[in-house]
This record gives sequence, structure tokens and C-alpha cells, in this order.
Amino acid sequence: VNPSPLAQRVCQATQRLPREQRAACSGESVGVTFEAECTRMLSAALASGAVRPVESLDGRCVNALEARYATCDFTEYTTLPPIAACVELWQGQLEAGAVCRSSLECQTGLHCHGVGPTVSGVCGAPKPTGATCGTAIDGLAAYVSWKEADHAECTGRCTQGRCR
Repeated sequence: VNPSPLAQRVCQATQRLPREQRAACSGESVGVTFEAECTRMLSAALASGAVRPVESLDGRCVNALEARYATCDFTEYTTLPPIAACVELWQGQLEAGAVCRSSLECQTGLHCHGVGPTVSGVCGAPKPTGATCGTAIDGLAAYVSWKEADHAECTGRCTQGRCR
């Protein structure tokens, strides 16, 4: 899959830019960025049609990230609040029962159950109370901002490996 220009812009802004700016502010090296892997995974999701961007938000997301990291002020915080334009950017297209590579690919209300770095999952409804949870790793979701509540693994919360 050829790299998507949108994936390249978003992954550069989420993966490389913060590390470069933190390094510039602290005088340390940039270290490892995950820009290439983010771009690869997001490009594949976009190319397959499993994820569709909300066109009006892609520029606003990147612009907001660039503004966030324009000064060293961000280094004063342990965590930063999500940027709405970035969280709302991705729309999953896959229905329940579809094979998925990330919960971002599933429609709102569905989770990609069983997904891992080397294994696909299946889009499905949140698991009921008592079910096992928290055992899968969603690579794409680790790289981009997304609305986790729209793709909950459990009907309640996942705590200590169980839906509660």
C-alpha cells in the first residue's frame, strides 16, 4: 500500500512533531518515533476503505497539533487533553462480524475483539459483565487520537482483565 498523504501528515504531527519539539526544548535527542509504522497502518486502513476521515477535520487536527507543539509550554504537563478535531477525525466503516485490524475500523458502538499486532480481530458489540477483556493490542489505536468511548470493549469498564 502506498503511503496516504493524509496518513503521512497526521502521523508526522502525532508521532514525530511532539518528539522533535520535546528534544528541542530539552536539548536531548529525538529518540525513536513511530511515524513510519503509524503511516503504514493508517494508510492500509484508509486504502481498504475500513476507515474514512471527516474531511473538514483533517486540516484542523494537524493545525491544532502544530499549534500545541509550537512552544515548549506542552513540556510542563504529564498528559495533554485530547484535541477534538483529532478525536473526531476517523469514522469506522466495518459492520458487526467484519474482520478488522483496529477498533477505528469498526462502526460506532463496535469494538475490534481479538485484534493484535499479527492477528486480525472481528468487529462486535461490547462484551457483557464478567467477560475477559484487556488482552488485545490495537496497534493503530495506539498511534492516533480516537474516540475510545465509541468503541468500548465492555458494556461497563474493563478492570483487572474483566468487564465490570
